[in-house]
Amino acid sequence: MKKIKLNTLTLELHDSMSIPAVAENFFHFYLINQSGTGSTIEDVRRHYSGAILRLQTEDLAGAVIELENADYTLQNMAMNFNPLHCAWACLIANIDGEPLKNYDHDYLQGIVQQCSDDGLTATILNESLEDVKKNWKPNSNTSFLSIAKSWIDNPSPEWNVDVNTSLHLPNASLTRKT
Repeated sequence: MKKIKLNTLTLELHDSMSIPAVAENFFHFYLINQSGTGSTIEDVRRHYSGAILRLQTEDLAGAVIELENADYTLQNMAMNFNPLHCAWACLIANIDGEPLKNYDHDYLQGIVQQCSDDGLTATILNESLEDVKKNWKPNSNTSFLSIAKSWIDNPSPEWNVDVNTSLHLPNASLTRKT
């Protein structure tokens, strides 16, 4: 457990070895949400760039997905919802000895707001997340998404075939038929 002292609050955060199973599931859910859609204007630009790139290669289905993700990101921004903040809040074991009640995003956002009002900074939040990520044991059955820009901007063309094959949908296609 890691202790973080804010102005008046004391937080105890789970480390990579002590996070409860349910918290871990939500932690990963919010990380995947952040990496897939995001919550910043930079994420919107990334999706628009991806859509343009896919339109240039006539990957219409991929362009639609990128535009939908841009829309989800704009919705996150409009609702002031940052999945990364909720992922961090999932790491909290207790605040001043009081355990978290649930992992609902509204509740977690309230916790982040409470902590921010008491001195939580983006630096503290991001360092806490990085500590958990870098200390995750390799034998764990969980993993963090790769955010390699080359893969995000240029996913493998074989990916569409692999997905259709593994789903056993012989007539389904994620790419435009020519």
